[in-house]
Amino acid sequence: MNRFMKFSFSLKFLVFIIFFLSFSKDLNSLDIKLYKTLKIPNYSSVTCLEFNPKDSNILLVGCSSGQLLRWNISKTKYDIIYENSQSKVVSLSCKDDLVSIAHSDEYVLFLKINSFEGDIFSLPNTNHNYCFSFNYLNPSFFSRCLYSSNKIEVWEKDGNKLKGYYLLQLKKSNISCLKWHDLYDNNLACGCLNNIIEIWNFKTDKCIFSLAGHFDKILCIFWNPFYPTVLASGSRDNTIRLWNLIKREKCIGILKGHKSSVSCLSFHPSISRILVSGSDDTEIRIWDINILECVNILKQHKSKITCLSFSKKGDFLASGDIAGNIFVWKVII
Repeated sequence: MNRFMKFSFSLKFLVFIIFFLSFSKDLNSLDIKLYKTLKIPNYSSVTCLEFNPKDSNILLVGCSSGQLLRWNISKTKYDIIYENSQSKVVSLSCKDDLVSIAHSDEYVLFLKINSFEGDIFSLPNTNHNYCFSFNYLNPSFFSRCLYSSNKIEVWEKDGNKLKGYYLLQLKKSNISCLKWHDLYDNNLACGCLNNIIEIWNFKTDKCIFSLAGHFDKILCIFWNPFYPTVLASGSRDNTIRLWNLIKREKCIGILKGHKSSVSCLSFHPSISRILVSGSDDTEIRIWDINILECVNILKQHKSKITCLSFSKKGDFLASGDIAGNIFVWKVII
């Protein structure tokens, strides 16, 4: 525990109370209904989704065509915010007044969420950005891994310039996915092709945890927003594993039910026991991680699911697939 975070007693107690209250909610009262169906133009796939944190009627959508779309889901209308026809959008982050966008080529954008004016940067030495993650606490920090690489670059936007900060190098495997911690901005989770998850402190340049248990490539990672040492991982082995870093790096639960690769995950932003997963089997599953059971299955998608996103309050869930379909779900608690 002392390798990862030094909690004060008050912080531990507060986290415990929030976690307990969240777990005590009755999931029988949770109702998820289809609210809107949207379709991306030009036969493009949906690569990433983010709700406007100040307006849950506005959904930002990254596409394989390179377009960034802004949908008004209440009116089922969209406009094109930005377009790069040479590469797909691989990562999208919304925090306060800033939208951060990364493409699979060298371009990274930092735009104001209302005017969509801002800065566009070109990163050096591109061999296609394979995976990308913006730091949630400080979106001016971001990490990327190039295709077929075991190296992670950490960059910072400093005014109108980019600084290359650190180069982390994994020794045993190439990298398949990245996810910054939501509360501790020094810590970065890396999913690897050798089925391992490594947790790195990029300031000390050290791997502080190594999580083994999956039997195939790690495809997605998501930190629990309420309990800082808990994370979920999805794999090509069709399972989701839950980890608690204070439990001696051991898996604390396995969620089985998907019939193909688990491609995306998201915890509910206000109920920490609710985990949502999307899969190549076209199903969205709602899990209660307290009892390690699936409590609902959404089967409207007919193509592989690529991304999931909750609105800030958790009253909406958006899901996208490779056929360009977006389903927006109303979450009633």
